[in-house]
Amino acid sequence: MQQTTLFGGLFGDDKRRYLGQLAEGFIATQVVAVTARLGVPDLLADADQTAEELAGAIGAEPDPLERLLRAAAGFGLLTQDENDRFTLTEVGQFLRTDATGGLRDFIVGFTGPPLWQSMGQLENVVRNGHYSDATDDAASGMWAYYQHHPEEARWFARAMSSLTTRLAGEVVTAYDPSGFERIVDVGGSRGTLLMHLLRRAPQATGVLWDRSEALEEAPTVLAEGGVADRTEVVAGDFLEAVPRGGDLYVISQVLHNWEDEQARTIVSNCHRASQPDSTLLVIEPLLPTDSQPSPMHVLDLLMMVGPGGRERSREQHEALLASAGYTLTRDIALTQGFPPWHILECRRT
Repeated sequence: MQQTTLFGGLFGDDKRRYLGQLAEGFIATQVVAVTARLGVPDLLADADQTAEELAGAIGAEPDPLERLLRAAAGFGLLTQDENDRFTLTEVGQFLRTDATGGLRDFIVGFTGPPLWQSMGQLENVVRNGHYSDATDDAASGMWAYYQHHPEEARWFARAMSSLTTRLAGEVVTAYDPSGFERIVDVGGSRGTLLMHLLRRAPQATGVLWDRSEALEEAPTVLAEGGVADRTEVVAGDFLEAVPRGGDLYVISQVLHNWEDEQARTIVSNCHRASQPDSTLLVIEPLLPTDSQPSPMHVLDLLMMVGPGGRERSREQHEALLASAGYTLTRDIALTQGFPPWHILECRRT
């Protein structure tokens, strides 16, 4: 598979070449993301095309588009023939909207302005503990940004849903929700996880609770999953309150978006709203407690500069949950791999 290197090619020895390749990663990120965002792979799905033909369909300028496409070919997403016609490679096929196992939603959602520009603030965050000299609203807070940019909010929700689809299958294999009657998914976005839980608990009803922009595509997801008639979709702010009366509350991939004070508020709101002796499931990847390098530390950095949260170890989660009135009863590790997801089952005390 063809791979372009820019800075790495400037240096002769392996160690310096490796550092150069690390430094040039931001270029590849944008080439892949913009190619996907413009819909180039969909347009090339059935036939090869020139940059000029693609530009007419996209509404782009032919010259800069051709330069992008040639860079994309350098990264192995496309090929270009002697007649300057571009064709998708096997790798590029995964950027099509209709590709089985496709990555378009994931890549576009996770490289949008909030996370992309937040990483540019890393030095300020490390030096000052917060953003400073930020001039773009994308760096002023992810959730505020998505509230005012609904199209980007949809991309991010789809990106999260692509992760949650894999996660949900593991959750319902490892955990049986069939004994519960009212399942409240706190911060459940498009409803992917709640849909899987309700299909495993056919007697239960569900409540999907999130910001209005995150819920926009939820009715379609729930209807396609066959559980819309058993689900309430309710917009709200889980930092203020959550729906009452559930015997199972689920907080999946939410707490790591927040620092301890806000995370404790979310959990406390679940405690306040839930039935006596109810259950809380916190589903998160866990930080390792040893000193070995881990991709989780990179994810922790992304949480710090993006939403302003943090990854936590099991012990840190247990202490946070106890401070909000919950006792950890089980730690269920899901399929090995990355992220190292766990189900932390807790009882209301």
